Amino acid sequence: LIWWLLYVICDNFLDNSNNLVFNFTHASSIEIIWTTIPALILLSLASPSFSLLYSLDEITNPEITLKIFGHQWYWSYEIS
Repeated sequence: LIWWLLYVICDNFLDNSNNLVFNFTHASSIEIIWTTIPALILLSLASPSFSLLYSLDEITNPEITLKIFGHQWYWSYEIS
């Protein structure tokens, strides 16, 4: 099935008398659409995540601080 589909697609694109191929490969409007839609989706996902990231960056006075250091063969902990 895959080889047949590949053959049909290649046969249609290699046929010079096929006007559909020319309109499909040189359609600027289609290229603009499938470029802008994913960009808009990414922007709509990035906007709330950036606002959440900056709101979590606020420094408050913590009750406990845990520092964890990674050495070559062991971990060390410091609680203050």
